[in-house]
Amino acid sequence: VEINNYKLRFFTNVSHEFRTPLSLILFPASKLFEKKDSYPELKSSFESIYYNSNRLLKLIGELIEFRKAESDQVSLAVSNGDISLFIEQITMAFSSYAEEHKVSISYENELTGSSLVWFDHDKLKTIMLNLISNAIKYNTENGVIIVSVTIEDDEALITVEDTGIGMPENLLDKIFQRFYNLASATQSKIDRKSVV
Repeated sequence: VEINNYKLRFFTNVSHEFRTPLSLILFPASKLFEKKDSYPELKSSFESIYYNSNRLLKLIGELIEFRKAESDQVSLAVSNGDISLFIEQITMAFSSYAEEHKVSISYENELTGSSLVWFDHDKLKTIMLNLISNAIKYNTENGVIIVSVTIEDDEALITVEDTGIGMPENLLDKIFQRFYNLASATQSKIDRKSVV
């Protein structure tokens, strides 16, 4: 227990040290973001720098607040929002990253009515960033990723489908185990689909 508390204090202190230089990076990044339309060939790069700098700053804030999770004090912060636009912006933020990995990524809006729903923006963003990042990382060359949103039984259904290596059915119980990685011997080329 004492070791865990020490680790928490260490990461909290380091996170505070990270926050200042990252804030200094974010300032010029925001200036580049404001001028993105003036440089079409660099627009996606400016957007990526800006969005991911903000994401990193938010992650540092979450790490500082991590003690709340250890004491079961974390709760959902739900608000009404456009789920379709929200998922599309996250998906398209990976365009450059996917291109570098020779992977095609696209978003499909399958909603026929209003896309306003209640959800925790921060937690859903964390989930989507992890799903899409892994879909790119473990995909094949010239692979495909399709992110889609639809409504079923008055609930938003978000799907991340890719042509990556997949996960054998006998290892699905490991899916929520942090940092679990398939051994190369068990990897197989199969289509896979993740549903939130």
